[in-house]
Amino acid sequence: MDDSKTAFTLFLILLFLCIALLVGANAQAPEKAQIVFSSDIDGHDNIYVMDTEGRNKYKLTNSERDYDPVWSPDGKKIAFVSHRDGTDKIYIMNADGNNQHRLTDNPESEETPAWSPNGDKLAFGLLSGNLWISNEYEIYTVDINGKNPRRLTDNSARDWYPSWSPDGKKIAFTSNRDGNSEIYVMDMDGNNQHNLTNNIAQDEEPCWSPNGLQIAFSSDRDGTWQIYVTGINGGNNHKLANDSHSATRNNTPVWSPDGKKIAFVTNRHGERDIYIMDADGKNQHSLTEGGYNLFPDWFDPAFARTMFPAENLETTWGKIKAK
Repeated sequence: MDDSKTAFTLFLILLFLCIALLVGANAQAPEKAQIVFSSDIDGHDNIYVMDTEGRNKYKLTNSERDYDPVWSPDGKKIAFVSHRDGTDKIYIMNADGNNQHRLTDNPESEETPAWSPNGDKLAFGLLSGNLWISNEYEIYTVDINGKNPRRLTDNSARDWYPSWSPDGKKIAFTSNRDGNSEIYVMDMDGNNQHNLTNNIAQDEEPCWSPNGLQIAFSSDRDGTWQIYVTGINGGNNHKLANDSHSATRNNTPVWSPDGKKIAFVTNRHGERDIYIMDADGKNQHSLTEGGYNLFPDWFDPAFARTMFPAENLETTWGKIKAK
């Protein structure tokens, strides 16, 4: 490459980076810790946020069915699932609800999005075949611009609900390939898939702890759906949410960014409400009341991660200069 072409290439890359930084600057993260969730309190499933005491709730989307929201690591974006196009698709929007756009042009149903720790990818479940015939979901990853989809699992069962390890090297997920739902773990490229739990009951919805040492999940192994925690080697299983009423279902646990608390969903008082508890299961109390409130996810600016680490840009710049 001659000097003029090299200079022009560098100019275009710098222009692109400047535009990306300006666009990113328009998306602001919350200044205080917040929980995003879906609720039907207005008659339809939409995305809401509230503070971690359950106050100051406000709506971000206005559609027939938007659900399963998750914060980006820097808190500036929220990925969620929407049925607005006739099938479940993953969308991304700014933290204030602006700039809602579909992630991929894939025609199949998508669900359970999960951001990678550095924010460059989303893992999700993708329907393979007809839901009513095969019910086969597989785990995929895709760049946050919707490019470079990659299939990580490939079997005749249902693999869904991915959760990244804090270092980005592993992904926990739910699979029913053994008959019952179990928690599995694999490398981020899909290699070394193995079950973490092995129980005759159902184990689902893993969520990796911020320190990388535990995984919270929901299970009906004691006859009712409760919240459990296991070590990353599958040992030291213990129950946190312990409501023994036969109709109770506690599920979708999510850790606070400091690892001291867990939010979850329960129907212990009728419908579906978001509760919070200490990481040891103590001090359980509700943040919502009435309606169906689901899929909590927690963001705290004190623990925000940069979505595009400076060292990545420096590495890219070094490679460009070397050409």
